Amino acid sequence: MSRARGQVAPAALAALLVGCGGGAPLLHPAHTLPASAVTFAVGSSGHLALGGLATATDAVDGASSLPGGATTPAQQHAFVQGALTEFAVAPGVAPFVAARAGLGGHNEAGFAYTGRGIRLDGRHAFEWPSLALSLGAAVSGAFARPGDAPPDAPMPGASAGLRAIELDSLRGYGAELPVVFGYRSDADVVMIWVGARAGLEFDTFDFTLVKSP
Repeated sequence: MSRARGQVAPAALAALLVGCGGGAPLLHPAHTLPASAVTFAVGSSGHLALGGLATATDAVDGASSLPGGATTPAQQHAFVQGALTEFAVAPGVAPFVAARAGLGGHNEAGFAYTGRGIRLDGRHAFEWPSLALSLGAAVSGAFARPGDAPPDAPMPGASAGLRAIELDSLRGYGAELPVVFGYRSDADVVMIWVGARAGLEFDTFDFTLVKSP
């Protein structure tokens, strides 16, 4: 078995994702908290890879199912890209701890930690008695160490060619712009909101390529 170390720094554009940022949901409705009000949340969330990200991760399964493993340059390229996408996007379930604080004037700030990184955000909402439109901005940092890879990280057992990619470290940063529109009834008995967020994240990986003898 042979090993080769490498480093790559891909940039991933994630738009209209459901629960993005390594499994970190937005954790807030469209309406903001009153001034000096603080909320806390602890739990877990799911993370979906859509579009081109899903296509990249599917390539991992395709390469690992080949009789001889990923042997040609094209197969190995697809395998590596798919594996790094899984490390960067971390589809699956992730824990989170979060806090939010009302700043007054329909402004709010928040902090969240997931198993993969941290996120700081601020937002302003245009609010009416039952409806609200929230516009925000956030910055995030990603990090991981050996053993922090998602449970379904690629580790196929091919008899030849590239058989595994081991994550040594992950570092990254990003920014996003969430937009949320929502409704709430009297006394907040019913709250419904929908939104989208677009963001850019830049990640740097240190990894080890493992090949069969």
